[in-house]
Amino acid sequence: MKIRSWIKAKLIGIDFNALGVAGVELDFLMSHVPSNSLVMEIGCGYGQTTRRFAEKGNKVYAIDPFLPHKDSKLLMGENPDKIKEKFFNHLCDEILQEKVIFYNKTSENALKHYDGTKLDFIFIDGEHSYKALEIDIKWLEHLKEGGLVAFHDCTLPEVNDFLVKHVFPKYEFIGSRESTFIFRKGGRRK
Repeated sequence: MKIRSWIKAKLIGIDFNALGVAGVELDFLMSHVPSNSLVMEIGCGYGQTTRRFAEKGNKVYAIDPFLPHKDSKLLMGENPDKIKEKFFNHLCDEILQEKVIFYNKTSENALKHYDGTKLDFIFIDGEHSYKALEIDIKWLEHLKEGGLVAFHDCTLPEVNDFLVKHVFPKYEFIGSRESTFIFRKGGRRK
């Protein structure tokens, strides 16, 4: 990136060092995450949101198999092992202190091993395919009544189609910022 573009981006508030959810989306997400609660994150990437959830005093169940994309063999443009290494480096203390419980599994396999504890908040930022979301949505059985679920990258066609068909009709829409949408379980659709 040319230095002029970098300076211009900084002036208008774009942070090219942010990984994953950032800026107003991250602020919006964090304003809805309860403190001292049980949080599930599906798709952790570098662990930026995982760490922020834990910093609020939450116990975070983090799920990510760090699988490469079938075509590129990369994950978020990098070798999946490098991303996994960055995740562990970023969250070493939280994992050792058991603030973060990591499942190095697919959402489907983690669901088979989950103890059934009711969750207060679920953040879904996984594979972003319709098929994967059909599996991820099963975690909502473990969400407390009145609990919140957030989805990232909702402007992607498959994610948007899934939400329109399966989430908007059943859950109360709380709000959105950019591509992050939040819903309440047990609330009526507005």
